[in-house]
Amino acid sequence: MFDDYDEEMGFLSPRHAADTSLESVSIEAERDGFYDLEDHRPREDHMLNIADTPERGRNPLTDWRTVSSLAEVDGVEIDDGLPVWKLKDAIKEKENSKGRVIRDLQLFLAKQQDGVWLNGAGVTAVAVDEAGAGPVTLDEHGNQQPFVRMEPLLWIKSRKHFGENFQPGEGQVYVLVVPSAGATSAEVTESTKLSTLEMMLKQCKVSGDLPKEDDLPKLFEWTDDNCGNVMAINEIDDIVHFTGSKFYVRKEILCVLEIFMNVYQDEFDHDKVVNKQFILMGSPGTGKSCILALICFYVAVHYKRPVVWFRQVAGGLYPITTRLFYKGKYYEWEDAKGEIYETLYNAMGSSGIDPIKCWFCLDGITQDKVIEKGWFNQYKLLATSGQFSPKSGAVPFVKMCLVPYWRQKDLEDFGRNHMQMSDVDDRLFVSGGSLRDFLSDDAKTTVLLALKEIEKPEHAKNLLTTIGIGSSKQIDRIRMQGVQDRNKAEHYVNVEKWASCVMSKFALQRMAAMMSPDFFETLMGIAKGMKDDRLEVVALEGHFHSSVRHQRSILVQYYKYDNVNRKTVHDWESIMRQEMGSIEVNGPSVVKFEGGNRKECVAVMESWASNPSEMDYWIPATSLCETIDAVAKWTLPGKVVRFCFLQLTKATIHKFDADVLWELAQPFVNRQLPVCYIALLPEDPDEDKRLRFRMNPVEVTLQTVLDHIPLYVAHFQVASQLTSG
Repeated sequence: MFDDYDEEMGFLSPRHAADTSLESVSIEAERDGFYDLEDHRPREDHMLNIADTPERGRNPLTDWRTVSSLAEVDGVEIDDGLPVWKLKDAIKEKENSKGRVIRDLQLFLAKQQDGVWLNGAGVTAVAVDEAGAGPVTLDEHGNQQPFVRMEPLLWIKSRKHFGENFQPGEGQVYVLVVPSAGATSAEVTESTKLSTLEMMLKQCKVSGDLPKEDDLPKLFEWTDDNCGNVMAINEIDDIVHFTGSKFYVRKEILCVLEIFMNVYQDEFDHDKVVNKQFILMGSPGTGKSCILALICFYVAVHYKRPVVWFRQVAGGLYPITTRLFYKGKYYEWEDAKGEIYETLYNAMGSSGIDPIKCWFCLDGITQDKVIEKGWFNQYKLLATSGQFSPKSGAVPFVKMCLVPYWRQKDLEDFGRNHMQMSDVDDRLFVSGGSLRDFLSDDAKTTVLLALKEIEKPEHAKNLLTTIGIGSSKQIDRIRMQGVQDRNKAEHYVNVEKWASCVMSKFALQRMAAMMSPDFFETLMGIAKGMKDDRLEVVALEGHFHSSVRHQRSILVQYYKYDNVNRKTVHDWESIMRQEMGSIEVNGPSVVKFEGGNRKECVAVMESWASNPSEMDYWIPATSLCETIDAVAKWTLPGKVVRFCFLQLTKATIHKFDADVLWELAQPFVNRQLPVCYIALLPEDPDEDKRLRFRMNPVEVTLQTVLDHIPLYVAHFQVASQLTSG
């Protein structure tokens, strides 16, 4: 709070709490000193002084005391979170009430060029330059040294003024007050022009009509029946240019919207201000910004509330922008520093609109940036990919809601509307649960850059925790966050029900060389907890690859795949038992991770077939239509060395593409090297799932495969399972 002018020194002395910078505290001034209203004890420390400089053209040495009649003000009290023009108005109001007419004031930071604040004696050397209409001092060479003017539309505690961590010092002066006499100054004209909302809107270069309500999706009317539907949002994308023209509805979106409406129902229905900030959290690329966009348009069009929306993006051609949705129109400004956002907040208040009843929204900004800009209490809705940890005292006023990663089925459904299924598989192999990476042609580069930050196993272990979210390690691009039960809305706001994981097969397979099988066992447990079968299989594959790399003993027990229609062939089990045996895998293996696409994978097979000792185990660096996860050079019964094409799965029905298998196996067949196909399932102590396993399609009909490639189904155990058994 700013308080009294000191009668002897002519300073306006704002008081601040000793343990915080520019915190708002209620202060009262008495003749015998400054008092805290809470305990009425004298508090002489941390006085922030504002000196009243002479009027223009007067000598500061003779007229300082004359002008110090301004010190007779009984008290000026103002919140440091308000704009500078509010401080100016408070000073003018006090002076006008005492009969001294002041049309305007200019305020300047009393900081010298070397960064040192003035003291009382230093103020006496300040003069007002008539040409520049501002205070100056003279350096040792006689050159004028001006002071920085406090911008009327910025906060008193703005980083351009004092910042959040300002600590007053004893005897220092911080603000110079220059009364303006006569005609209204240019500053007054400019401040008036910019500080009114009406003029800001007139000067805005990008504006237009908001969509009609019938043209927007009725998002709060969506139900489970809408899951899987693609909603048209052309009207929104035409304005914001980043959402795309279609929006895919998934169960997770319904839960987030349900929570949002539960929080703000009273505000929308009964015009009650809900003192809550809603934080959309989650991994990059899960749709937080699109959800925020839908909500902003809905609130502005359906409920006719003013919406101010600051959007910051990392990279790309589109600038940082602030948008205003107001009275059926939208306005847009480039706003690299957030000054328009701040100005709109202040302009709302000066135009008679309560900023608290406006919807101020932030998109793509981290908690650290929010604090740095001083916006921690000037937003209602925030979408962030970084860590957000409110202080304990703020928890009752914050609702953190997780937007979980995309499930495989949703990505596949969405992808089928835009691309071939083979392309869907390739993209899903790299992206995991990120829609952004799924749609990006540069997703592999994104993942590789994130993987470069994982230099040690402990870095990788952080991927399965919330440690380091938003940190300099920038591993969030491959770390996905989900909830234990996607069907329960309460899990989205309960941090104990959140889990972190890695879903990109591309990332996990590259990490298999570094990480022990224990890492993948942990990931499998997380997947089971979230009931995500696809993630569990991805973790299973990583566990198997890691076990091979780390020389864990593996026992594989196989049957022949019957390859018949069991509805018409009833002795299928006897067919399976025609060929059965065990394979023991142990000892060192030369493992390679190669082949960025199908053509490159075939080239790797041709090279290996020409030099069988080149490696022992190959992991494709791309998706092979979910048919081949690895190729292993193993010794089968009879000491026959075969190149085994492996498909790792937990399911009893699994996709099979005979053309892909033949294309990869043909280089070995051409050189008369033995090959086989093995569908590998983890051993289940309760059931022999080998007997239930079916390929999809059930029967393999490609003759070249039938002639040259034996088909097997097997289960496996790794060393720890063998020991415990």
